[in-house]
Amino acid sequence: MEPLRPSDPPRIGGCRLLGRLGEGSTGLVYLARSVGGTPLALKVLHRPRRPYRGPVVHHPCLVRVVGGGTDENGTWVAYPYEPGPALPAAVAAHGPLPRRSVRALGGMLADALGALHAAGLTHGGLHPGKILLAADGPRLTDTAGPVVRGDEASDIFALGQVLVYAATGRTPYDDPADLADVPRSLLEVLQACLDPDPVLRPVARELSEELGGHQGEGWLPPALTAEIAARAQHPPAGEEHAPGPPGEPRARHPERGRYSRGYDAVGSGLVGPAAPRPGPAGPAASGTAAAGGGHTAAEPATGTPTRRGLIAIAAAGLVVAGGTAFGAWMVRRAKGTAGAPGAAGSRWTIGLHVDLSGPQARYGRGQYHGITMALEELNEHGNLPFQLELAVHDDVGDPPSAARAAAELAADPAVLMVIGPTGDAVADSAATVYQDAGLPVLSLSVGHLAHRADYPVLLHGRPGTGTTGLAIPGCLAAGEHPPARIGLVDDRTADTHSWLITRAVSGAVDRTRVALVPRVLPAGTEDFAPVTAELLAEGVDAVVYGGLPDGAARLARALRAAGWSGTAIAGEAAMDPLFLSDAGQAAEGWRFVAGHTDPASDTRAGGFAPVHRRRFGEDPEPYAAEGYDAARMVVIAMQRTLEEGESLNRANVLRRLRTLTYNGVTRPLAFDRAGDYAGTGPAAYQYEVEAGRFRFLGPAPAPTTGSDE
Repeated sequence: MEPLRPSDPPRIGGCRLLGRLGEGSTGLVYLARSVGGTPLALKVLHRPRRPYRGPVVHHPCLVRVVGGGTDENGTWVAYPYEPGPALPAAVAAHGPLPRRSVRALGGMLADALGALHAAGLTHGGLHPGKILLAADGPRLTDTAGPVVRGDEASDIFALGQVLVYAATGRTPYDDPADLADVPRSLLEVLQACLDPDPVLRPVARELSEELGGHQGEGWLPPALTAEIAARAQHPPAGEEHAPGPPGEPRARHPERGRYSRGYDAVGSGLVGPAAPRPGPAGPAASGTAAAGGGHTAAEPATGTPTRRGLIAIAAAGLVVAGGTAFGAWMVRRAKGTAGAPGAAGSRWTIGLHVDLSGPQARYGRGQYHGITMALEELNEHGNLPFQLELAVHDDVGDPPSAARAAAELAADPAVLMVIGPTGDAVADSAATVYQDAGLPVLSLSVGHLAHRADYPVLLHGRPGTGTTGLAIPGCLAAGEHPPARIGLVDDRTADTHSWLITRAVSGAVDRTRVALVPRVLPAGTEDFAPVTAELLAEGVDAVVYGGLPDGAARLARALRAAGWSGTAIAGEAAMDPLFLSDAGQAAEGWRFVAGHTDPASDTRAGGFAPVHRRRFGEDPEPYAAEGYDAARMVVIAMQRTLEEGESLNRANVLRRLRTLTYNGVTRPLAFDRAGDYAGTGPAAYQYEVEAGRFRFLGPAPAPTTGSDE
């Protein structure tokens, strides 16, 4: 729970406000106390679509409206404060519900829907985030929603999806639904609920009778029952999933680095299946496109924004609990469901300066996809006071083209910030243009700039090449057979990158335990047999290579031909599919350190990859998750700028970014005075070639000495 802000009123409707529980697309939620001392969740609606209606249906499983009205603070609605967890939080923490509990959940919710339907009403927005769990049954929230007549079958369809989620832990919006893990005794009834023909779905009364509609105490597994009892005894004022009113986002605990999105954070309301609409396959070479879509809760007003958005990922919340509650809207959008219109107001542009068709196109596409996902979410349900657009410029990895792309972005007054460029080769030519224009730029995949001190407008979103190189000795020492003699190959074909890697390793190695055997290869060297022979003659049991993928492949083949069986490791510049294809079987066992994570394998970003696959039809490429984090951090800086009463311009956004710490999917993002990366880690990530692919090993050990550049 957040403290109240100076702009918040002390009371609404006679209720004293105690703090902010969260803010979503439909309203701002407060923890309040009535005149008589009863705790309430009070929601002030952003854009009320109808006059307030009092409760018309009473049922034990329906969260009732206890008050409401319209005054100088706007239209508000009050509900009892429910301490139980929402269904997604329970599934995230305890796993899918047992069959008995799923049957009870379905029966009681069907009975509650039956009461609504008997009164000529429908819920119209049922999904897992609108279900709170209590010891004596579920609580269905948002029952004061729009009145819809004659659409009971859509409520049954939505209830079927909820029960699939409760039984399997999987996001239930596949079409057709994936019922592989549904217990056999539930399969037939859930198939009936999800029948494409509304006429063939059961009515609420039939479903309640089939499943059993009055279970009461003991319907949940013991661990979950104990958690609910503890919550009731100790109100969770600071929890990430602090209960708020029906279906609304909860304020996140500022120290938890977890997303609070997905079902638990948003009230979205899917009513039956939607007509498919294909999404974009990729960006044009350059241009501007409006980004729409996505459910997100607003960031708390702390100095350290935590991860949120996309993923309710984690055992607590992307923190995507194994990807189940992660990005419900994004999953639906990937299937083609049309999103609601974005926030009204002014339009601002984030520039994306990337290599989409040159030597580092993988990195460029990754950033494009991650940033697109973030902006779609924020535009759709970020409750932003502005609309976001993305201007994409492809520099094909060429310095003159990079300078032209930077000039075009800098000339557009709507562009507040640029993310990019992609590679070291173009970084200085682009940064010079951005510096002259005073346009802030956040680089994600650039490892080194030759003239870094000349670019105060540039923020470095990752540890530099030298810092990642410092992690290599720790990676080798942590292996099964720590090396005693390391061959250090500085391949001048890779110019600065190779020198930074080998210099960092040389400075970080414990010379009292490890001997170095350095070798320098002239630029253009193609025959690696001589240097291989020299290294083996010196008895090296590990080799560090500082060059590019083609050189790494030559070295790998030469070492294999010589029968060497030690450990070989290289920097990010060599970690390319070209290495795998050129080295063949000789690539097996090679290790790499890189500045980007693999969101498909990194438990910190466990829900990012499934949503990315649904959205783009492929696994995320390098720097996709980093792009997602960067875009969200930029937008938070824009929001904070406005909250502080400052105008939204390039200088103010840059100043705000320098003060933020953002705990992202990948690593905490923060910057020092010079604009270099100052987050708390990881400095690098480890990969190993296994069965012809780069396998993610996790964060590299923290460097023990040295600094970048």
